Amino acid sequence: MTGCLALLVATSSGLAAYGSAMFSVNMGAHMTLNMFVPVLLVLGGPVTLALRALPPAREDRMPGPREWIVWVVHSPLMRVLSNPAVAVGLFVLSIYAVYFSPLFDELVRYHWGHEVMNIHFIVTGYLYYWVIIGIDPGLHRVQAARRNAAGIHEQLVTFDHQDQ
Repeated sequence: MTGCLALLVATSSGLAAYGSAMFSVNMGAHMTLNMFVPVLLVLGGPVTLALRALPPAREDRMPGPREWIVWVVHSPLMRVLSNPAVAVGLFVLSIYAVYFSPLFDELVRYHWGHEVMNIHFIVTGYLYYWVIIGIDPGLHRVQAARRNAAGIHEQLVTFDHQDQ
């Protein structure tokens, strides 16, 4: 629930209102959507919650929401996206691809473009943290030692950028 509240604040409060006027506020909102909100959402275990709360479809009926969730989690696309190397690559490289290319100038010009960036940052952040710290079922599980190394690396990178 805290993840949903953080998402609401990042997209529907003064952060969103001033984001179009001030680049620093825009960056703060995007980093919140990419690095803070997904952590809270992943730790909430939405897939596990849905699988426990939704009843299975009966044999004589069409697949229901529970079966669709299982299908998406085990789909070939999710097999690729949940690979730790792909998730880390999308998480890190997409920020550079958006902000250091002409793509940012095009997207920021339009409301729909900004919404696409918001969705992109939430999805890439969710995929990354799902692979690293996720409690939901997944195809690729990262071992504890790798999780710790990734966390330490992220802290060092964040600390290094605060000095500048």
